[in-house]
Amino acid sequence: MRYKCIRQLDCHNNGQGVIWEARTDPGGERVALKFMKHDPNDPDPVTTMARFLREIRCQSLLLHPNIVSVLGSGTNEQRGPWYAMEWADESLRDILVKNPGGLSEQEVNRIFTPIVEAMAYAHQEGVLHRDLKPENVLFFNGVPRLADFGLGLRLTSNSLRITQSHLGLGTLAYMAPEQFSDAHTVGPAADVFSLGKILFELITGIFPNFLPDLSKAPGKYRYILHKCLEQDPAKRYVNAGQLAQALSLVSAEETLLSPPEGQAEQALARVLAGDESGLHELAEVLMRNPADAKLYLQFVPLLPANVVKALGKNTPTELAQILTNFDEFAYSNHPFSFCDTLADFMAVAYDSTTDLASRRLLLARLLELGVSHNRYYVRDVFVSVVVKAVKAPGYAQVVADVLRASGSERDFVKNALRQQSMPQIVLDALEADAA
Repeated sequence: MRYKCIRQLDCHNNGQGVIWEARTDPGGERVALKFMKHDPNDPDPVTTMARFLREIRCQSLLLHPNIVSVLGSGTNEQRGPWYAMEWADESLRDILVKNPGGLSEQEVNRIFTPIVEAMAYAHQEGVLHRDLKPENVLFFNGVPRLADFGLGLRLTSNSLRITQSHLGLGTLAYMAPEQFSDAHTVGPAADVFSLGKILFELITGIFPNFLPDLSKAPGKYRYILHKCLEQDPAKRYVNAGQLAQALSLVSAEETLLSPPEGQAEQALARVLAGDESGLHELAEVLMRNPADAKLYLQFVPLLPANVVKALGKNTPTELAQILTNFDEFAYSNHPFSFCDTLADFMAVAYDSTTDLASRRLLLARLLELGVSHNRYYVRDVFVSVVVKAVKAPGYAQVVADVLRASGSERDFVKNALRQQSMPQIVLDALEADAA
């Protein structure tokens, strides 16, 4: 098959390539030709050539309905190596530009699920992408397909040469942290990180620079996003296949799922039976349902202390987010006896987490809960937590900050704290002017 070039396209973020519109000869069918980009300032043209040829090889070998297929390839005397692919209607970036507020849940599922399944297949075949981003998702008659495996890497390859000359390759906003230091040693979890960034942008329409604010995403997706975007690759989904399984659960019809509380109870039963894997399932259920009042008021505060401590030990990041979710429900009117239950849970949670922000939040909420309900049992729990807190380096300042921020509410605990051995900074905070 011969191809006749028509015009060069003004495409951005095409990696090592230059895209031309072309026609088949014979037939006159519209196709896209991708030529290797020639840069006179390229410090390593041999590596650039090798990378482009690897892109052709990867996309020729990966046979999947959601991966761009190669129609033909060759070398042109003037422009160098090239390959032909079907003509794409648009890219995912084009769709995001037209939908600045993000896409509907139905559209997110229609687009993102096939992308993840394509990467699951690539991972199964031992191939990484390492440059996943909306520009590399192309649409053909509405069907999304992955393109541009220019930074692709076979996990079975022992060749370091191509990567070592361009360490940290990838597009910054979507690139996994470990890719910055050595792109060759990354695994499938690096692609999972990039997929998490794409999912966040699809849902919210917000460009995912640095660490995205997951509170902007719908609650049902937050745990998946949180797990995809872990800084430590060992804490992410192992590969795109695991991510696809998690998505299938979230995307399933609600009628096919047991209520969140039922799911949490099943996970808790596994934990109490000695199955530690149930801890991760329990954390996932709680993270996935941040707005479920029954779950956070009738289940979470009654968790056994040893389970809360186990969550803090095995899933510390998740516990910190669970406590943030819980705080939304703790800040309201409750029956007096239930205030005591909440206070006991917060005391256990304080001991179970080492996250500074979580501990400060718990101290502030304990104080507010006791004052708003005039509950002296809660006051005594607050004092007991403070007595432990001020013995830890730096936490006397935290307690003092909470007291200063509380204004006149500190009067509720002033006398009780004075009866304890308190650092001077805490005593001074008790006497500070109301904020």
